[in-house]
Amino acid sequence: MKQSGIMPNVYGYNCVISEYCNGGMVDKAFKVFGEMHEKGVAYSVVTCNILIGGLCQVKKLGEAAKLVPQVNSIGLSPNIVTYNKLINGFCDVGKMNTADRLFNQLKSNGLSPTLVTYNTLTAGYSNVGNLAGALNLVEGMEERCVAPSKVIYTILIDTFARLKCIL
Repeated sequence: MKQSGIMPNVYGYNCVISEYCNGGMVDKAFKVFGEMHEKGVAYSVVTCNILIGGLCQVKKLGEAAKLVPQVNSIGLSPNIVTYNKLINGFCDVGKMNTADRLFNQLKSNGLSPTLVTYNTLTAGYSNVGNLAGALNLVEGMEERCVAPSKVIYTILIDTFARLKCIL
């Protein structure tokens, strides 16, 4: 594109950044992000979500979490995708306290958890063998009038079987 004299817009940059992140080349993604900033191309919360997801993928969770205040500082608001990516990252490494903190933070910021959020947290609790945490989460879903999905029931059944729980 650039060789043809065409300057990429935010969507073009997001595609390149996403490909680098999906390939685990987060450093290259950040270089493109820096170029984007230098060229005066305004980035969006989607750009930030892509970078957060990339950092989580390579287990740089601290760096990913530090991007949230930066998103706020430029006048963008983290959205449910932002939180879902972070929650997933922390669940993947068994850091359920941090995942819970992020879950509470998203609610206090006026966002509503989605089925993706609940599925991710339920799987996280299951993976660390915390059946009580998973069941409490499902109870909280029901209190919010969110029907558990087949995915959640499958996760719970798997957890019961792995932990050899008998109802």
